[in-house]
Amino acid sequence: MNIESIKFPAMTKNIVDEALNHHIISLLEKGHSTGEIESTLKSEGHDASAIRTLMLKLSKIQTGRKQVQGVSLIIAGSILCLLCLLITIMAIYPHSGFYMAMYGLASVGALLVLAGVIMILI
Repeated sequence: MNIESIKFPAMTKNIVDEALNHHIISLLEKGHSTGEIESTLKSEGHDASAIRTLMLKLSKIQTGRKQVQGVSLIIAGSILCLLCLLITIMAIYPHSGFYMAMYGLASVGALLVLAGVIMILI
């Protein structure tokens, strides 16, 4: 009987946390900010510690997504800069029109790298 009393609250807690997760996801889909979500959950009477842990998980997920996007921008910009470098090196003719590759693509690549770094840092 003692084992059942231990398992039941844990199972209830998991069900409550799962319902709270779905509620947070629905609020995010409606466009609420994290502060609005936290205040809404507090006003609905949810457990403060559960709200805190779920909001920390949410912020980690959002930060991870921004980091993935930032790294992909950095990789794309680096590849573009490398391509520009190779085209510029291979352009042995002085009036061949590769100036666009040298200045235009390099600028775009550098801007992509900068945007990626900014996404990761902010």
